[in-house]
Amino acid sequence: ADDLASMASGASLGIGDLKVGRGGLATLRIREYGMRDAMCINVAASIKSDRSTGKAPLLIDLAHNLIKDAGVLALAGAIEKNSRCAALDLSYNFVRSDGAVALARCLPYSKLRRLDLSHNPLGSQGTKSIGNALGLPGAAGLRSLKISRVGMGAVGAVAVADGVAANKGLRLLDISGNQLRTSGAMALAANLEINVTRGGGA
Repeated sequence: ADDLASMASGASLGIGDLKVGRGGLATLRIREYGMRDAMCINVAASIKSDRSTGKAPLLIDLAHNLIKDAGVLALAGAIEKNSRCAALDLSYNFVRSDGAVALARCLPYSKLRRLDLSHNPLGSQGTKSIGNALGLPGAAGLRSLKISRVGMGAVGAVAVADGVAANKGLRLLDISGNQLRTSGAMALAANLEINVTRGGGA
């Protein structure tokens, strides 16, 4: 509680002092706290200023909050700068296309292996930007992408399908609860088969 109060007032959180749990991940978990953009920006500043190189990979769990695009823009910049950031859970927030674009831009330059944006109103343009980023060489380190119920649409689905076909590292893709239309569903079906075949069924 003291750490949360410190972040809300703008003080720095000791990211390097987080305890390492099972799986070798240090976890920053602030779920269901009513976090808005201002507090998220403070959290991002602490992540960005962390100098704990060589320590455990960092899981950032900010699910079930009130974070919008401004907070995510700050988080994206922090994740790109901090090579410890291995996983980001922003599910059940209020991230729209601008936030998705910011994450897409940082994805090829980050060390993220898991990204969960489920239950956010990303829309077709937001998911299109994520899909486009998936196909870039630097995004091959991503292993898990969850974008269920984000309003993907056919345009977003085709972009994600193309990204999946080009991505050599992705092992889990959750797109449930989206209206893909026929064109999006067909593109995903074809390109998922390409990815699985190339990955040896993993």
